[in-house]
Amino acid sequence: MILAFLQTTLFAIGIHGPNTLNAVRSAIFTEQDLANLDFINQGGSLWDVPYKETWGVLNDMFANMGGTGMTLGLIIAIFIASKRPEQREIAKMSLVPGIFQINEPMIFGLPIVLNPIMIIPFILTPMVNILVGYFVTVVWPIMPTPAIGVPWTTPESLISF
Repeated sequence: MILAFLQTTLFAIGIHGPNTLNAVRSAIFTEQDLANLDFINQGGSLWDVPYKETWGVLNDMFANMGGTGMTLGLIIAIFIASKRPEQREIAKMSLVPGIFQINEPMIFGLPIVLNPIMIIPFILTPMVNILVGYFVTVVWPIMPTPAIGVPWTTPESLISF
């Protein structure tokens, strides 16, 4: 939760939070991710991986659909509810990159950076989604832990399969 808060907060002030914190995240979670992968390669089940609470599991799979801050949800919300033509144009330009987890067009085009109204949901949404992911994989496991890493630009709809 702290890393998610820090990376979105950094992005909200114009610093690329995921890239800035990558070294810290890697130092903390790489060993656990490799242990999960080794377990799966030895015939283990996603339901029984030894480390269910890693960055790749909770943040990458649940909190960042469309990029940091879960901006794919914002793009969809703009298409559904916004009447402002400039927001709809930015959303149109951001949809395809957003599907591939690239959200800089939204962050800098809308803008979310230095926008106090947009910053609040940008920071809180990933944190709520991490809690939801933790709940459905650890507390009340209604789905297996998505412990197999994929490239960060893989569309979420493909990861789900």
